[in-house]
Amino acid sequence: MPADYDVTYADNKSTIVFKADLDAGWRELEKTYGFFRTLWVWYRDWHVRTQLAVIAQPATFDERARQFPDVSLQARDELVSYLVDKRKLTVRVPLSVTLPWRLTPSQYPEIFLEKLPLVVHDYLAFDLRVWIIFHPPQRAPIPDVKVWCQKFFVPSGQFESKRSRH
Repeated sequence: MPADYDVTYADNKSTIVFKADLDAGWRELEKTYGFFRTLWVWYRDWHVRTQLAVIAQPATFDERARQFPDVSLQARDELVSYLVDKRKLTVRVPLSVTLPWRLTPSQYPEIFLEKLPLVVHDYLAFDLRVWIIFHPPQRAPIPDVKVWCQKFFVPSGQFESKRSRH
């Protein structure tokens, strides 16, 4: 697990808490500087992929965007709360039906949140995006051939021995 990103639960597993050390994890991305991490956690029998991204906008490799600004912020949307202090970000997301749920292309339930911008500093916007994707429990494995053959009749012999005559 990276030391600059962690995901835990609060309030009897009804809230997912994202913690990101933006100072330690801030780096050069494809088009700009930012922070992007993924971490898998369990929620009951479901495997949950969590992703958090904070990126500088407009996309630039300018010196102003080289590190996340040392600002303080405490904000709250309808349900989600955001805290930035000493370049550390905490996002609390309660698992609620009123959040913007959707299905991924693979038909997995997902919560996608955006805070555009999270912070504005020195003519740059720092945008936050959070993904919480729920992967269902694995299905039972297919029984091996021996077990399958015991349940069903399988003819013996070389049933394809005369393949050249077909």
